[in-house]
Amino acid sequence: MGADTIRIIGDVEFPPGVEARENIVVDGSLVIEDRCHFHGSIKASGDVDVGSEVLIEGNLVTEGSVKIGKDTKIKGSVNAEGSVRLGENASIGLALTSGGDVELHKDARVFKNIFSQGHIHVLWASEEEIQQTV
Repeated sequence: MGADTIRIIGDVEFPPGVEARENIVVDGSLVIEDRCHFHGSIKASGDVDVGSEVLIEGNLVTEGSVKIGKDTKIKGSVNAEGSVRLGENASIGLALTSGGDVELHKDARVFKNIFSQGHIHVLWASEEEIQQTV
């Protein structure tokens, strides 16, 4: 790993408003709270849960599943061995690769290709509208 990479052993949770200029490698699961900004890429060996209004300027890679919150923007690619869920108005600037299902909520966008070994579900209702019907 280079000097611009931080490696974390074990599960980690970044609180709201964190800004990191380095690449992040997590040997475990990762939770990113709302309004965080990552200038590099993120890699995790477990599941990744990304909050709302997060900006990741690099790629997001995980051996688990990924949940991406509302209004979150990933400028690079997302590559997950598990399923991927894109919240309302979330966007991926390049490709999305999933070893499971892909779920796209209202106004979620992937600007290049979507590769999925499972099903692709496109939900046009908002997340609030879906919760009201459950």
